[in-house]
Amino acid sequence: MSLGAQLCLAAGLVVAALGAVVAVTGTGRARVVVSAVLAVVSLGALALGVARDDVLRPGTLPPEGRPLEERHDDYVRSDACRSCHPVEYDSWHHSFHRSMTTVATPANVVADFSDQLLRYDGKEWRLSRRGDEYFATSVRPGESPAASILEESRITMITGSHHFQVFWLETGAARKIVLFPMCWRIDEQRWIPIDAAFLFPPGTRQATGEGRWNKGCAKCHTTGLQPGLTDPHAMDTRAAEFGIACEACHGPGGEHVAANHQPARRFRHHLSDAVDDTIVNPASLSPERGSEVCAQCHAVTMLPDRRAELDWALRGFRFRPGDDLLATRELEREGENWFWPDGMIRVSGREYNGLSASPCFTHEDDAQRMACTDCHVLHRRPDDPRPFEEWREDQLGPGMDGNAACTQCHDEYADAVELAAHTRHPVVPGEPGEPGDAGDAGATRGSRCYDCHMPHTTYGLLKAIRSHEVSSPSVRESTEHGRPNACNLCHLDRTLEWAADELAAGWGVPAPGTPEGGRELTRDEREVSAAVLWLLSGDAGQRALLAWHAGWAPAHEASGDEWLAPILAPLLDDPYAAVRFVAHRALRELPGFADWDGDYLDAPVRRRYAVVKAREAWSRRRAVADRAAVLVRPDGSLDEETWSRLVAGRDDRPVSLHE
Repeated sequence: MSLGAQLCLAAGLVVAALGAVVAVTGTGRARVVVSAVLAVVSLGALALGVARDDVLRPGTLPPEGRPLEERHDDYVRSDACRSCHPVEYDSWHHSFHRSMTTVATPANVVADFSDQLLRYDGKEWRLSRRGDEYFATSVRPGESPAASILEESRITMITGSHHFQVFWLETGAARKIVLFPMCWRIDEQRWIPIDAAFLFPPGTRQATGEGRWNKGCAKCHTTGLQPGLTDPHAMDTRAAEFGIACEACHGPGGEHVAANHQPARRFRHHLSDAVDDTIVNPASLSPERGSEVCAQCHAVTMLPDRRAELDWALRGFRFRPGDDLLATRELEREGENWFWPDGMIRVSGREYNGLSASPCFTHEDDAQRMACTDCHVLHRRPDDPRPFEEWREDQLGPGMDGNAACTQCHDEYADAVELAAHTRHPVVPGEPGEPGDAGDAGATRGSRCYDCHMPHTTYGLLKAIRSHEVSSPSVRESTEHGRPNACNLCHLDRTLEWAADELAAGWGVPAPGTPEGGRELTRDEREVSAAVLWLLSGDAGQRALLAWHAGWAPAHEASGDEWLAPILAPLLDDPYAAVRFVAHRALRELPGFADWDGDYLDAPVRRRYAVVKAREAWSRRRAVADRAAVLVRPDGSLDEETWSRLVAGRDDRPVSLHE
């Protein structure tokens, strides 16, 4: 516990004890003693604050060459919250929100800088660390180190700490920073090109020179941003705090801190149900306003006009928690870089676009309207048995990874009989489907609400993610909008025709070929597994999603996994590096491929060989036979003719997903 927290705790105990004395004796002397103690505590807390500021900000000039972290406009920074809210501060400090932007120091850098030599796109960089500073030096490929140095740049900032660490270089142009073209993939413990970390057309290069952090990333990766974009060559960007900090969700805390310097006021509020109007608590807002606190970052929004854009460029967003977000921004609903053709969000980090289009959110009654915090908790509760490392993955509340998230409102499906009747999938009463699924009425995977009504049709961070738009599956969403439906994402071995028949028989969903059900199915859609069609002939976004599902354990349980290797094989040489990454990872989940040593960043000739090698390894196993829908002949061999035809018909239209 911090010294400030200890002081506040001690003050609370003293005040409580002396308060009891006052209550019993009613003497003026006791009141005088209490007042004296409160004065001492307040002065001590103030002194601590000054002392801590002196430690954090010694009397030196502010750092140059990178954005500046400084207090402004009543922002006080998260450290000011710690003494009175140690539990909340601790959970926030363990979250990935906190470290979305950090300064490049040994405490924050997890990448390997041990004299690394990186090569990409005909260029080379030598990485190094000197003391507590990190450098990237561009060199002429092939020349001796002594004669090859072109330029040395200091690495000043980091974005991310969950899946990637992205690094930013100082430019010498005030606080403008530029992107280093390689990033550190944390789970793989390796350097990869930034271009390979996102789903963009082959040959696309990420912009590295126009101050994209100052103009873009900082919008959501800092708190209290002031872009300072007065000059494209010398950006004076400042933020109240790097990362998504306390005041990003609660608003500037200056008034709150000043009002609560008095311990007596704090304890009065603690013992009452009154709302402290000096700070915003998203939990006390309406579902709409509370969810918009998240939507300020987790949504695709645009500023309404040029005047608003110029104002933002200088001062940042006008929105503060508790405001109406759409009074100053417009919520986007279309655009192929973010949405499926019917307007459903398809990229990660924009969950509010999905939530706000859901009937659970648009309900007229606020008491029944779903909000972000019905499932997600921004602070891990002290009684939560999960370690921080598990909780912070999705910041879900206890039990919210299963049907309990939905039975909060749809309580009829907490009953095993009702659940089985609705899902038409097995339910085992009294036995949770997975660890942490208490309250799921023993739901097996097929009777999980999420998997049908919020399937993994969103892409980002080299994986599939739940859509966050609550919807019901149909084949029409696949035939008309290209979005894989929930049935065929689990039953990878089944056709669209099978899915249409099941949905019509079980839930009355209009069949294809009817006015409500959309166009007639093609011959391939009737005879070939939908997953096979998407993997071999789909566009890059479809291929990435289906490659992820090809490595998904629930899909293996529903459809088997012994037939998947030759269908995944072409993706090992896919034009999109991101698709290759997901395919390699899925392949290692298949029987006989756990030790697969291919690399998605291999040269083209090695990638082509990987396709042949994977097919040959599968052919030797001959573990499955006579499954025509997945291109396996009665003798266990691959239907080469159909396989080649589908691969040749791949949709190569450029896909660029702005996650």
